[in-house]
Order: sequence, then C-alpha cells, then structure tokens
Amino acid sequence: MEALDKAFLENKINNIEMSQKTWKLTATIKKQNMDLEGEEEQCQMQVEIFKVKDQEKHCVNFQRKAGSAILFYDNANLIISELNLLNDTTFEQ
Repeated sequence: MEALDKAFLENKINNIEMSQKTWKLTATIKKQNMDLEGEEEQCQMQVEIFKVKDQEKHCVNFQRKAGSAILFYDNANLIISELNLLNDTTFEQ
C-alpha cells in the first residue's frame, strides 16, 4: 500500500481515499483537456490488493469506477510501470 500511495503521489494524484477495513484505495483523477477548450476530464479508479488462493502471491487489481476510460488507462499504466520493480518481490507479514 505504501508503494501504491507513493506512485499516486509521484504522478500528482492527490485525491486518494484508503479503506480502513480492506486493502483498497479509491482515487479521483482530474485533468484539463486542452482539446475540448479546457474542459476538465475526470475518472474514478479503485485499486485492490488480493491474496492469490493457495499461493504466496498477491494480485493488484485496477478498476475504473466512473469517468473517462482514456484517462483511467493512461494513469493505471503509469502506476503499473512504477510498481513493476515490485513484481516477484517477497515480504514478511
């Protein structure tokens, strides 16, 4: 969760809500769209971490909950590329 939070902040995504009960966060992403005369685009992204059944692995799931699909995919890909260093990393509970 720390790595996710850091990746969001490094990409200037500050509107983040972290769940207190589950490994989930929700972010609202906003961007000025210069093609549409400065109108604001936005999307809502949810990221959850799941334990893979019968394995010592975890899955990070990105979902678009609302808004612009292009804005979601652009930002999700940025976050995923920053988290790429954590692939196949082990950690202690």
